[in-house]
Amino acid sequence: MTTLSWKEIPHIALRYTPDVTLFWEEYIRLRELRQTHSRPPLRSIRFF
Repeated sequence: MTTLSWKEIPHIALRYTPDVTLFWEEYIRLRELRQTHSRPPLRSIRFF
């Protein structure tokens, strides 16, 4: 029964490539900020 149901039920595979452009820009900005300060202030981190 398991084999039969495995053949009858459609199985879907999903591949997703996320766009990390905003993440990367924020990372670069925080990295540069960290080089000028010892620790970035909390207000510089964006919460989405």
